[in-house]
Amino acid sequence: LIINQQQRTLRTSDYMAYCADDLAILLDYMPELTHLNVWGDIEPKDQQAIDALIDLKTTTHQWTDTLFPLSDAQLIRHPYNVLPKTRTVVSGYWRAAAAVLVVGLLVQMTYDSVRIWRYNKVADQVNAMAVHQYQSWFPEERR
Repeated sequence: LIINQQQRTLRTSDYMAYCADDLAILLDYMPELTHLNVWGDIEPKDQQAIDALIDLKTTTHQWTDTLFPLSDAQLIRHPYNVLPKTRTVVSGYWRAAAAVLVVGLLVQMTYDSVRIWRYNKVADQVNAMAVHQYQSWFPEERR
């Protein structure tokens, strides 16, 4: 639990944190919580909410006890930046969208090639029929 003036943040893991404005309600929804580290000064209503949970062990730290390295760019950037940045990777949605696009292109190219093949086949038949009709109309003419 990080208490900074009027803002309270309950950090449950490296990538998850909750706004703990009403700590009693938040702790009721977290029965698996067994240990609570508190940084900052606890208000009496927060202390009552913590004391209400029998199995919850608390450790209180003062801000002067916690030394943050000044070279850490994540903490210097913004005072409320308590969650570490996740590494950006290409999500599965982009891969799925790319696969759908590739399948769509393959289907379109296959459809176009079958259509061209059929049109060429019909064109050859029409050409053969035209030659046959010409020869039937003019039997003495040979090409």
